[in-house]
Amino acid sequence: MVKMRHCGLLLAGLARPLAAQVPTLPAPRSPCDFDRIVCEYSGVINVTNVEDGKEVIAASVTRGVVDCIVRYTDDQGTRGASGAGLIEIVLGLTPDPNDSLPAGATRNSKLYTVRLACPDATYSSPRQAAWSHSYDSYKRAGGDVGLDSRGQALPPALLHGSYTAAYESGTGTVQMSWRLCRNCAPPPPPSLPPASKP
Repeated sequence: MVKMRHCGLLLAGLARPLAAQVPTLPAPRSPCDFDRIVCEYSGVINVTNVEDGKEVIAASVTRGVVDCIVRYTDDQGTRGASGAGLIEIVLGLTPDPNDSLPAGATRNSKLYTVRLACPDATYSSPRQAAWSHSYDSYKRAGGDVGLDSRGQALPPALLHGSYTAAYESGTGTVQMSWRLCRNCAPPPPPSLPPASKP
């Protein structure tokens, strides 16, 4: 009986220090902790995709946080979506010798890409942004990354451009335009132009 009492005391004595060692969960981290470059940019991105229907996207980017409005129109009617989007900016890319050069680039240029995903209005709720439904600027000139006086990366002050491309199948076109600047004033909330037929 004495042994059992000592054993019980020993376990009770160990329980307190073990409970004190359980780690507390850290506070949620800002997206900027994972991608400082993206969080330095604000601006607007617009997309119009005409294929089976017409998808129109307006996105406002405020220090890497994307706010989207989406309208999709087809023979079934018009559907909308809004909410948080995703953005990816890749800088300092070298031209692929097998690709044609984008306008304004040389073989020594550094290129960049901007990729955007917004909630998809063609799906039922919840409509969330996903990389599986995204639009890409493709490689563009102007992706040079310098160094500031402290030796930290200094991204381009402005990323802007546009393109219009036809689908290889000949079934439609996609247009994308973007204007993103480093550490500039936030843009107004996104807004869409009046609806028109696809």
